[in-house]
Amino acid sequence: MYRIIGADGTEYGPVSGDQIRQWLAEGRLNSQSLARPDTGGNFAPLSSYAEFGAFAAPPPFQQPPAPTTNDGTLGGLIPKNSKALVSYYLGIFSLIPCLAIPMGITAIVFGVMGLKYADQNPQAKGKAHAWTGIICGGLFVLLNLIVIVLFIVGAGRRSDELRWLFGWK
Repeated sequence: MYRIIGADGTEYGPVSGDQIRQWLAEGRLNSQSLARPDTGGNFAPLSSYAEFGAFAAPPPFQQPPAPTTNDGTLGGLIPKNSKALVSYYLGIFSLIPCLAIPMGITAIVFGVMGLKYADQNPQAKGKAHAWTGIICGGLFVLLNLIVIVLFIVGAGRRSDELRWLFGWK
């Protein structure tokens, strides 16, 4: 007879050896499940008991860590193409209204340079980052130019009203 510590941390027993073998076969226990004889002693993995060694299933599969390359780039997820990365971040941050035009234009320039670099050095990667920078930079520059034009047109239409309001001639 044995005492078992279940996956929930609760001690169960006394349990017979046949019951333990059945639970091993059902996958309710594995080789790392802790047990001790009912007569006393310390808890030890079931794999340490000769009578359960052949029945003990291996512990459940655990996901291996994410693959990394020697340069720490998570298997190429982060490109070694600095121009493409600069383009990517400038393109995303060109969403900020006051900075959109200079950042967007710079994102386009760095994006083109990043694409050229990626073509010359295929191991550097980064084409997706460069294209994201080019598209975001161009789109946000265009949107900001439209907003500026609309403000100018709107201000021109309201200028007569403003002159009257402030008493300007």
